[in-house]
Amino acid sequence: MPVDADDDDDGSELDRKRSLLSSKQSLSALKIRASSIVNNELGINNNEEDEVNIFEDGETPKAHKALEYTSLCGISGSNPVRVWVYHFTHTRQFEIAITLLIFANCVILALTSPTSPEPAYAIYCEIAFNFIFTAEVSLKILGQGLILHEHSYLRSPWNRMDFAIVCLGWLAILPGVGNFSVVRIIRVLRPLRSINGIPGLKSIVNALFLSIRGLMDVLMLIMFFFTVFGILGVQLFKGLYHNRCLDPSTGLPPSYPDDGQFCRNSSSTFFGRACPPDLICLPYKNPDYGYTSFDNMGYALLNIFECITLEGWTQQMYRMQDARGQLSLLYFLPLIIFGSFFILNLALAVISEKFHWTKDMQSTLEVAEALQKKIEEEEREEVVVDQASVSKEG
Repeated sequence: MPVDADDDDDGSELDRKRSLLSSKQSLSALKIRASSIVNNELGINNNEEDEVNIFEDGETPKAHKALEYTSLCGISGSNPVRVWVYHFTHTRQFEIAITLLIFANCVILALTSPTSPEPAYAIYCEIAFNFIFTAEVSLKILGQGLILHEHSYLRSPWNRMDFAIVCLGWLAILPGVGNFSVVRIIRVLRPLRSINGIPGLKSIVNALFLSIRGLMDVLMLIMFFFTVFGILGVQLFKGLYHNRCLDPSTGLPPSYPDDGQFCRNSSSTFFGRACPPDLICLPYKNPDYGYTSFDNMGYALLNIFECITLEGWTQQMYRMQDARGQLSLLYFLPLIIFGSFFILNLALAVISEKFHWTKDMQSTLEVAEALQKKIEEEEREEVVVDQASVSKEG
């Protein structure tokens, strides 16, 4: 049986409406998920009065909200040049090109020697890079606006960093100013601009900043841990690193200038190592130029830090076993287990948690943004179809 064309049109229109409704429902779910992620991060649960909604009523995560405002005190969002510039500067290809130029600039900086005059090609390349990066910043300001509205260029901390580095880059090539070492060092900051163009690196840096609050709690735990073990180390081991097997005729270790054998004045080897018959256990200087000791709280904290980094802690333990006895390991083993394997990994766990939160939030917003673009395209198609239907009926 032949199918009426009107039935086909009604069926396709119904499919479009279903697709549009499904997209809007998915977008609504993503908005709820994004707000839930923020509320969980802030510790807000089951309290509607305190809940945070990162999208206002009816607001959608559109990528071009800056076009809703004027730019540079007069260029409207409907201006075709501004619209083209905005979308051009937000393409992935543009970001990749700027990132590659930053890396190229870093290579040029690495090829120059600080002890010799700067070659001519480096000066010309520096001027060219400054013009390119200035043009990049100017285009973004034209598309987004400078600072007046909330979606403008300088409202983003990363863009403020980019703007400052580009402005300071011109100081290095000004006559008479570029000879100052401080101004030349400013150019080293230019690789930081690559953070803004690499999403993965940007997520890591954002996670580090978000971890500061949690790391403060971990830092307080570390300070308590250092204080307890520092006081314990001073009480147990004060002055014991001075004991050394010395030659009574010279007052020096037989292996001088080495530190010699550590010892304790005791006939029981369980409580320390006894010196050979021709040597005597006498006070001598602390090892490692006097820095390794538990004579006061400062040196004790320094040694604890060295131990928990797992750098030379076994040597310290063996020395103290010679000077104090085998039971010294009851101090060093808990120090390593709790200090290195627990507290330091606790700090890494805080950073890892914030990193996963940042990635989850970023991926949710990216999907919501793509879905919003799809909804806008479907709405435009629906408007075109409705206009065609009206003109056909007329």
